[in-house]
Amino acid sequence: MAAPLRAQIRGTSLEPEVVLSFARTAKLADGTPAGRWVRTLPSIRRASGTSFVTREIGPDAAQQLLAAGFTITLARALAALDPTTLICPVAVPHEDDDTLARVHPRLTGLAETMRLLEGRGRIEVASRTVLIPVAELHPAPVGIRLASALDRTSIVHDDLPAEVLLAARRLAAAADLDSEAIRADYALAVSHVGDIPAWFGLELDDYQRAGAIAAVCGHRVWGDPPGVGKTRQILAALAVSGCKRSIIVTPPFPVVTHWQREVEASRIAQNCDEGGQVVVFRSDRMLPELPLSGVVVVPDTLLAARPEVLSALADWKPDGFAVDEVHRCKTWETSRATAVRKLARSCIGLRLAASGTPMLAHVVEMESMLAITGQLKPVFGGRLQYEAAYARQNKFGGWTNRQRALPKLKQLLDDHVWIRRPKVMPTTKRRYVDFIDPDMKIWRDAFIDVHATIDRFLERFHSGKGRWPDNGEITEWAAGEMGLITQMRRAAGLAKVDGIAEKVAVWVAGYSEIDETTGKVTYLRPLIVWTWHQAVSEALAAAVPAKIGAAGVIIGSTPPKMRSQLVDDYQAGKIPVLVCSIPTVGVGVTLTAGCDAWFAETSWTPAEISQAEDRQYRRGQTRDVRVTTFIAPGTLDERIQDVLSRKAESLNEVLTGGDNEVGVLTAGGQDEQRRILHSIVAERITHLSTSRRRRAA
Repeated sequence: MAAPLRAQIRGTSLEPEVVLSFARTAKLADGTPAGRWVRTLPSIRRASGTSFVTREIGPDAAQQLLAAGFTITLARALAALDPTTLICPVAVPHEDDDTLARVHPRLTGLAETMRLLEGRGRIEVASRTVLIPVAELHPAPVGIRLASALDRTSIVHDDLPAEVLLAARRLAAAADLDSEAIRADYALAVSHVGDIPAWFGLELDDYQRAGAIAAVCGHRVWGDPPGVGKTRQILAALAVSGCKRSIIVTPPFPVVTHWQREVEASRIAQNCDEGGQVVVFRSDRMLPELPLSGVVVVPDTLLAARPEVLSALADWKPDGFAVDEVHRCKTWETSRATAVRKLARSCIGLRLAASGTPMLAHVVEMESMLAITGQLKPVFGGRLQYEAAYARQNKFGGWTNRQRALPKLKQLLDDHVWIRRPKVMPTTKRRYVDFIDPDMKIWRDAFIDVHATIDRFLERFHSGKGRWPDNGEITEWAAGEMGLITQMRRAAGLAKVDGIAEKVAVWVAGYSEIDETTGKVTYLRPLIVWTWHQAVSEALAAAVPAKIGAAGVIIGSTPPKMRSQLVDDYQAGKIPVLVCSIPTVGVGVTLTAGCDAWFAETSWTPAEISQAEDRQYRRGQTRDVRVTTFIAPGTLDERIQDVLSRKAESLNEVLTGGDNEVGVLTAGGQDEQRRILHSIVAERITHLSTSRRRRAA
């Protein structure tokens, strides 16, 4: 009697797998040993003994198994299904983007599914599925099933007259309402959507009124440079729209408190309905009850960490929704971005977003923002179309911009998406560079470690292949060793700590006055010193107070309550120096008591530097702002400046009117982090080759 051949299909209806079991001596119907045949299947893995598991057999999986002599059974969870339905690829609605479908290959396999789709769509490696625009599935490709819930969604168009949309477009770019034409545009728009109500409790400049009306007319993103009062414009737009239940999503410290104050002053909650309230969610307090109507302020970190909060807010059915500092959602797959998008979709009314830096490096960073405001599909056709038109992905999964397409992208953003006006200030911002002698021992020690790591790689490669790696092989290795660049950046910052602390002491002494009668000290030019790495922040946090006796420090480990108090003390002139971490304090804080900023370190990203600078260069600043970047010659500082200058070129194509030229040295190359490491590896190859020749001689 022939040994039995069993095939059990288990798993889920979307992700089934087959367990193939047989005796060691078992043969197929045609006499082929079962063990030999099974090993030819793709993605096969051994479960135990002669039991194997695969998620891919092919489009004729059932026929193959039956013809080979296998008896097919279904696991209990799938018992009600027809086995053939578990083989055909199925397209289901994307869980997070109604412009996309997710195609599950099931037992047909990924490669065959892509063939059935004729190469359309994009493979998402992590989920082993294919993302494809819904429009590409009508009519359904042969061999692909469509889930019943999947239907082609029509593009939604604005229902305002064309002349109102044109007026809104001009208002979205207007720095004021001085001209007769712009005043006429404003009047036309408010005749259709209404004006800012008389009860609104916050003072607005003309350009802020224009921004609020433009938002109600469809320009839902504030991309104005930092420091021009986007908070008030958002609240004014919600007031014009008559929202009864609004949710404001913000970063945590100290932005939640700022929003609470502004919402209360706006009087929106009191006027949205009888009994309207302002409710604030905080991670360090008990969760409050949701009111029948009003405004809820919630940190984005809480949404990402507490699913029950997200669910409760979605069930509240807001009719107004706004996200501040929306660039914090720039990475599509993160829990923060996913949570905010989900909450945005629950809104049945106006959806708004704001960021002074909506694009930090590449255009893909804006697609989550566009999904939040509901503009990704109607303006750009959906996520995949947007990516295909304006960006390209390299072999490491990173994105770069399609430079020639950026002017078209900017035009669409200007015409349909955002409000972006040049920053008009009564003062100016100027940048300077100060070269400082580094502690070369710190730098040399870091470089010795980096060279040792590189040399080990090169020696192993040369020993194995008898040659040095080529450019492609170096690039591939460098992609996995980016920590070496971080090590060198951190060392460059640490090497400047003592020198900067000495300069801070001289600065404070030169800009302090002591009242001889009361002994009270007045700080004439309170200073901010910006850092990036935690080690550098902590080193300056120790060195600066040691030099001057008093300083405030806000870094990642500073408790939220202490952060708020330090900001208040700085604004009140009680402390002469505030050491701030760019990732911690780079957004949502007003520090206009001082007009001098020193960068001990910078980011790789121009927008993050500009955001930090604009903590001082914003509404309320009465003096010119001076920004000084400290460069340690011979370290990585100079190469970072090259990168900043190059990145500014791409940003200027899209974010015109912004402040992207943050580099303080002339651009001298096209280096990115991998290229920097690549060049160091090339230098070591030259060094090791020379050493080998000398030893041979």
